[in-house]
Parts: sequence; structure tokens; C-alpha cells
Amino acid sequence: MRRRNYRQNQRPAGPPLRQRLGRMLWRLGIVALLASIVLVGWLVYQSPLLQVREVSVAGAESLDPAVVVAVSGLKGQNIVQVDTATAKSRLLALPAVKDVSISRRWPGRMLVRVEERQPWGYWQVKEQPYVIDEEGVVLDDVRPDEGAPTIFELDSERRLVAGDRVDTDAVSLSRQLIDESPRALKQNVAKLEYSEHFGLTVAFDGGLRATFGDSRDLDYKLGVLYVLLEKGQEQSFAVHSVDLRFGESVSFQ
Repeated sequence: MRRRNYRQNQRPAGPPLRQRLGRMLWRLGIVALLASIVLVGWLVYQSPLLQVREVSVAGAESLDPAVVVAVSGLKGQNIVQVDTATAKSRLLALPAVKDVSISRRWPGRMLVRVEERQPWGYWQVKEQPYVIDEEGVVLDDVRPDEGAPTIFELDSERRLVAGDRVDTDAVSLSRQLIDESPRALKQNVAKLEYSEHFGLTVAFDGGLRATFGDSRDLDYKLGVLYVLLEKGQEQSFAVHSVDLRFGESVSFQ
């Protein structure tokens, strides 16, 4: 009876030793293979083959391409994880750069394409003219075309440096009036004046001075001015100055 119970309590025999060793070796082989893959990947990642060895620059005219490359900080970075966002932010901080795009050119090369700000005209404070682009950003080492417009700031003695931004709306309004006045008013812009209190005032070649203030409701302001000039011709009275800043409350002399 005791012998029978002993046999009943025995556990089933496990797999043979050779089979257990085979499984263990197979697992070790898988681990070794994965470790090798990781090691090879790490070595490739650290390899000079993945470093940015060359940075090409397109679109630079006034800018020195060597300066663009240096400011970007791209050279020497790993091309897989290159920090294009930081490079773009650095380049946009340059006064002459309006926009920039960065792309990879495998293997080991980056292309930086810059859009430079183009000189539009001048913003003059006292006797000092500053070159500005169409967004009012002050530029350096460039000049606009001959005959470019000048906006005179009347109530300031400030000094500007490259990268500063003057009143963007005043610049935009000036551009629109230069383009649209010959058609809408049959007059050309002769002088542009800006003050912080009054905004933009325009002197036309016919002698009329009109204070527009800002660019809001420009079509309405031009329409009112056109009707006023037409009535002046019909009723034989001269309009010398007009204040268009306050909507329907138009004052003139």
C-alpha cells in the first residue's frame, strides 16, 4: 500500500536535459542577436556617415552664405535628428531674412533656402532715412530702387537699427495709396507723413492733404474723398485738407 501511494505522489518527469539546454541556447541566441542589432544601430547612429558634412544655401543675395551656414548651426549635427526648428528660429532672427525652409539632402547634406526681405522705401526720422521693407522692417546694407517712397515720421527723435519694425499698418496703407490713388482719385501721392497721434497723412500732387489715420475702411475713405473733390469742382470751392479718421464725421478745409 505504501509503495502504491509513493508512485501516485511522484511528479511527471520533465523534458530531457538536452532539450532544456537547446531551448536555453536558442533564447541566448535571440538575446545575442537583438544585442547585436542594437549595437550595430548605435554604431551606425554615431558614425560620421550620418553627420551633416555640408550645408548648401539658396536664395541668398545680400546675405553671405557662410554667415547663413554658421548661424544655422546645422553642420556637424546628426542628420537623422537634426534640429531644424532651432536653426530656422536662429535664421529668422537675422533682419534680412523674411522666411526660411530647411530640407535634408542625403547623404550628409542640408539645404537652407532663404527668402530675403526686399527694400521697399525709406522711413525718415528727423534727417536720418532708414531703409525698410514692405512690412516696415528696418534693413541694412541694401538700397531700394531709385525714386522709392519715403515716409516722414514727424514727432519722434528715435534711432533705429536693423531688425527694428516701424508702424506696419502705415507702411501697408502707404503702399495701397500709392497704387490706388491715381485710379481712385486721379491724383498721385507726393508726400507721406506719419505721426503717432494722427497716423498717416498724405499730400497729393494737386496740393490736397488728407489724413487717413490707418488702413481701416480704406475704400470708404477713398470714396468719401472722391465725392468731396467732385463736389468741390462742381460748386467751385477748393479743398485743401481733409480728416478722414472718424468715419462719417469728415472735416475739411
